[in-house]
Amino acid sequence: MNCAIVFIKNQKELDLAKSRIFDKHLIDYSIKEISHLDLDKIYLVGSDFEVKGTISRDSINEVIEEVENIEGKCLLMSPFYPLIDKKDYKELLEKEASTVLTCENEIVPVFTLKNDELSDFEAVQFEGVELSPEKNRRFTGIKDIYGLSCSIKEKINNHLLENGVIILDPTSTIIGIDVVIDKKTVIESNTEITGKCLIGKNNKITKGSTLRDVILGDNNVIVESRIENSIVHNNVNIGPNAIIEDDSEIFDEAKVGSYVKLSKTKIGQKSSVDHMSYLGDCEIMENVKIGSGVLTVNTDGLSRHSTIIKANATVGCNVTLIAPLLVGEYALLAAGSTIDSDVRDGDMAISRLYQQNKKGYGYKYFKED
Repeated sequence: MNCAIVFIKNQKELDLAKSRIFDKHLIDYSIKEISHLDLDKIYLVGSDFEVKGTISRDSINEVIEEVENIEGKCLLMSPFYPLIDKKDYKELLEKEASTVLTCENEIVPVFTLKNDELSDFEAVQFEGVELSPEKNRRFTGIKDIYGLSCSIKEKINNHLLENGVIILDPTSTIIGIDVVIDKKTVIESNTEITGKCLIGKNNKITKGSTLRDVILGDNNVIVESRIENSIVHNNVNIGPNAIIEDDSEIFDEAKVGSYVKLSKTKIGQKSSVDHMSYLGDCEIMENVKIGSGVLTVNTDGLSRHSTIIKANATVGCNVTLIAPLLVGEYALLAAGSTIDSDVRDGDMAISRLYQQNKKGYGYKYFKED
């Protein structure tokens, strides 16, 4: 059994390990690298801080008792060297002899040895494996955050560039370690993509956009917008300045205009939502046209309610939809209406006061002091 032991000595080191760099704790960067290795278990020793993919133990002696009689190798490491990558760790594990990382004749606290040698660590003779100086950067406190942030950002962006992603301004682009992006996607300046994102090919994400925990298909255009915890399929146009959040989903060839906000809403294939609209708790089916300024009233102050608009319906500008509401296929909702009752297939709904023109009232208003 091969394992890793990530050790934290005291409360000060624990506080350092929990320091935030972009959207992750410092320790997450090291755990992410070793998670790609052929390891059966990853132990986190000396910490009550829960890290996904690790097994917490109070002391290294507990781990030794568990593994020393099981054939295999152990990687001992510090979480304060976030620039050491999986290639370095893999090289250590593949060595027959017990090994330690070194840099310019100094020991870096990363070791590999056989499981049965753990209890007699002080007596082990280690061979050195040289680490490049640019990776030998230890995090010691808040003063190191800026420098390490720049290095981590450069490392991630360079990896994506090498794999065919087009990042126009890497210095102003922040991409998290859990982000996967396919080739030929273009990312413009001042863009932030974090969380668990899976992004397809041939997308264009323009300057100022923010994506977090998003699945994005192929051939989409995202213009200066924010998308969180949502799914966007293929050939979709969004923005500028749209907000998509809370488990929303946008299907193929749909359009979401400027200053639109979607919350817990599904937009069907080839449907469009014009600018300055808010849709919450909605299911919009295929080929629906939503005019500008449309507003859903999806809560009564106590609970949330849903609006369903079936295929090929048209909602005019400045319509207010009071949920719960069902709008049928090919229904037409007249501009400026407030709709609070279901509309059947093929019907037109209109709900507004008739216009009254008061002769001379304009002159009267402007001439009054």
